[in-house]
Amino acid sequence: TTQTLQLRPHPGVAQAAYAIELAQQGRTPLEILGHGVLDMAPSMVGTAEQIADTLQEWVQAGAADGFTVTIDDLHDGMDAFVDQVVPVLRRRGLRPNDYTGTTLRDHIGLPAQLGVDPRLAAHR
Repeated sequence: TTQTLQLRPHPGVAQAAYAIELAQQGRTPLEILGHGVLDMAPSMVGTAEQIADTLQEWVQAGAADGFTVTIDDLHDGMDAFVDQVVPVLRRRGLRPNDYTGTTLRDHIGLPAQLGVDPRLAAHR
């Protein structure tokens, strides 16, 4: 017999309803994961090579074209990332040696902003 599984979204997980919708469409677990329904800020723990492997996998899969890094230990965590992971990414051609490209502001077509945003200044 075929049993129908009744799924309910977890009330504390914003992506849960979307994951259920995808499952009901017949998507595989891998396809559901590919839609980004998991942790929006995944943690990475491992060696510099392992972290670079994960970042490289995401870029090559087309799942990312850049990253925001939040360090768990501000005393030496950023130094460790820059000194250990960034060189691995550079050797693999995944991190440029300089920032001669365009900025995020350029990519999304926003003008340069100097000083306080005029929309905020009007509310002072």
